[in-house]
Amino acid sequence: MPNGVLRHWMDRFDAGITLHRRMSEIVQLDHIEPLTAKLQEQVRTAMITCTVCDLKARCDAWLLQAEAGNDPPDFCNNRALFLKTRDASET
Repeated sequence: MPNGVLRHWMDRFDAGITLHRRMSEIVQLDHIEPLTAKLQEQVRTAMITCTVCDLKARCDAWLLQAEAGNDPPDFCNNRALFLKTRDASET
């Protein structure tokens, strides 16, 4: 079992990915199929951004009260990317 610094970064990664998944469900990106290469790159970038975000507690609190179909909050570092990805998938 990892400990110390490795454990810290693994936990941070897991928390970010979990928040990314929840946000994707709220903004209704969880059903996009098939993912084009461009959309895959956008999703990958958003996942990385979520894993290093320092606003996880704020994001978690927002997600607890959010409803399906909401746009991401203004404080979200991925707001523009989530909206762009959702808009691209609708065309």
